[in-house]
Formats: sequence, C-alpha cells, structure tokens
Amino acid sequence: MNVSVIIEDPVGSTVRHHWNAETNNWTTSPHPHSSRPWPANYGYIVDTRNPADGDELDILVLSTDPLETGQQVEVQAIGVLLRPDGDDKVVGVLISDPLLGHISRFQETPVEQIQAIDDWFSEWSQIGQWRDENVASARIRRAQAARA
Repeated sequence: MNVSVIIEDPVGSTVRHHWNAETNNWTTSPHPHSSRPWPANYGYIVDTRNPADGDELDILVLSTDPLETGQQVEVQAIGVLLRPDGDDKVVGVLISDPLLGHISRFQETPVEQIQAIDDWFSEWSQIGQWRDENVASARIRRAQAARA
C-alpha cells in the first residue's frame, strides 16, 4: 500500500521534531526515551489517526539517504511493528529510493534494517511483534477510517 508521509526525524538524528501549528514551525526537543540515533527516518502517515494515542499513525521510512524534517514523500508500506501499548509503527520504503524502492514485501526487507529498529526500541520499551505488508495495510486503513 502506498502512502503519503511527512518526515519528522531523519535517520541518524538524536532529537525529536514536532510541528507546532500555533507558531507554524518545527520545534526540536531531546528524545524522551533514547539517546541513540534514529535507525530509520521517522514520521507520520498523512490523513490518519492512531486510536492508541490520537496522533497520526507513525511510520519508519527506510531509505538510502536521510530525509529532511518536513519533507513529504511517497512510501510503500511493507510491514508493521505491533507494540504492546497499541502505538504501532508501520515500516515502509521510499518509493523513489534507487536501492530500496523495489521492496514491496516485509520478507524482502534487509534483516539488518529490522534488527536496527528492534535494537533501538529495545533500549526503552518492549519491542512487540513484526507483521507483514497485509497487516500494515489493514492498520493504515483503520487509521484512515478513524481520521474520517
């Protein structure tokens, strides 16, 4: 499933970026749980609502190069990390990426990318369970319906 994504935190960043609608700017703060760099670009899927926290549905975007805060990109959702707290994290690949853009199934995802995400989350929470692109698509559709 292809989705439109806004990037908040580039891969390698150690801070959190949040859009402040009142000031029309991005604000930056230390990450509340981890001092390690993000293992993938982190953002949210446009026009969704995660019932677990009321925010947009989170997504980790795999790409060869870091993406910029505020950048809107098209992403192929290829899996989802089902978190114990319900704050699930979709994982996807940048469609236009020259090295990863061909990936369309969770089984095709480089193992080292998934391991890096697991390692990052395990520093401060229970990891959860990985599921494939079909479960990711169902989670996205549910979050789109919650937004409507």
